[in-house]
Amino acid sequence: MREFINNFKVSKGFTLVEILIAMAVGLVVLGALYGVFTMQNKTLSNQEQIVELQQNARAAMDLLTREISMAGYNPTNMSGTSSPRISAATVNSISFVVGDKDGGTTNITYDVYTSGGVKCLGRTVNGSKQPAVEHIESLNFTYLLNDGTETTTPTSAQLDSIVKVKVSVTAKSAKPDVNTGKYLTYTLTSEIVPRNLSLSGTNLAFSTTSTSSSSSTASSTTTTDSSSTTSTTSTTTDTSTSTESTTSTTSTDTTDTTATPTIISAGGSNCKKNADETVTVTFSSSDNINEVQCCFTGASSCSTMTYLSGNTYTVKVKNPNTSGFTFYFIITDTSNNVTQSSIYPCE
Repeated sequence: MREFINNFKVSKGFTLVEILIAMAVGLVVLGALYGVFTMQNKTLSNQEQIVELQQNARAAMDLLTREISMAGYNPTNMSGTSSPRISAATVNSISFVVGDKDGGTTNITYDVYTSGGVKCLGRTVNGSKQPAVEHIESLNFTYLLNDGTETTTPTSAQLDSIVKVKVSVTAKSAKPDVNTGKYLTYTLTSEIVPRNLSLSGTNLAFSTTSTSSSSSTASSTTTTDSSSTTSTTSTTTDTSTSTESTTSTTSTDTTDTTATPTIISAGGSNCKKNADETVTVTFSSSDNINEVQCCFTGASSCSTMTYLSGNTYTVKVKNPNTSGFTFYFIITDTSNNVTQSSIYPCE
């Protein structure tokens, strides 16, 4: 027993310094892990915000495209001021009438309003307004008339002349960006052709001179306050029943571009037999030259010259084993026409 007590007394543990160092290292590791977790959490939150606002904008545009395309649907051929047509149109709202096979009509209006403190795309059906899509910041319309003009505020007389509606929808994130503290926005634009309106006499004039295809082209832009932008484009076409003819005019340039350029100067740098020789030749123009070869008179082969600058070509060759030698050039133009020059002495 006494021996056990003595051994217990002399046993050593961790010193205070060792414990403090271990705690410091542990805190550094925990701090790094917490930083990584926080960064990943912020990134995930931003991605969720972007996905949500994109879904809201696309849902709003899909709803607008489907229902505006049906504006003027009149299966029972009703007439008068209450017949299916676009009944009101401004830069921020549109109202139209859709008929049914039983002879009834539905009055639909789209605009942006605030519901419960949140901006929404409002859909009013026969006087009853309901929020269709939440977090829609703005809604803008531009109208194309059958005479080709565009307007954001058509008059009552121009409503029956509308053949295309350009829509711009901007969605806003429900919460601000965790990094910047500002809201994200996402904008979709689309061109919608109310295909049933083209069946009326007032709109038929436009469809016979242009195209009556019911098409919707959408382009989207995501905007963040950190100056990052993502763009996508999609195109959807329903039907096309018109034929377009196009006349094109092609002009022909009659300038002769195959003429062989004139040699302005040619010569060598050494002009001694069995010595390295640099031969240069300068043309009036090098635009139509494809290849230039330098040939010594009496030699069995020629050397291809290298373009130097301007209109000058050069080549480095060994002089033949004779004195007073001469050379000439073979020029191939861009049309593969081959021309041999006069003979030049080495000077």
